[in-house]
Amino acid sequence: MQFVIIFLTVGILFCILTGHQGYLLYTAAGVLLAASSFLVIMFTYCLVRLILAERKEARFTRVDTPTPTSTHKVAFYQIGDTEYPCLFPEEGILRRRLYRTDRTYRVWLMQKRGRVFDRYSVITIIFGLIAGLTIGIVTFVVHFL
Repeated sequence: MQFVIIFLTVGILFCILTGHQGYLLYTAAGVLLAASSFLVIMFTYCLVRLILAERKEARFTRVDTPTPTSTHKVAFYQIGDTEYPCLFPEEGILRRRLYRTDRTYRVWLMQKRGRVFDRYSVITIIFGLIAGLTIGIVTFVVHFL
């Protein structure tokens, strides 16, 4: 976040000092391209981790914070005798409908990290990758071509 604020401040100061407002558009386009690049890199990494994960049947147990210092709640799934937290935060809006204890779910287990991807994580990865690519491509086409 500090990087974005510094980047915008430098861009605005450059526009004021040079008198060219066009640089402000380049600064905004650069921030959008940097943000979309971060999204694409992050969700591509998550997609690779998802592909390499082992598919398992699990039972949803609860929604809680994975560690005492965590700020986001995640869903916990039980595979065998072990309970694993999900990698992504839980969907808080429709919690009662999405997370039901009477069903078994298909999850993707990352054994070394002790985390799972649930179906909502998969949807988040797909939409996040599409959003990052779309923002980057549209910004590049509109501003630089």
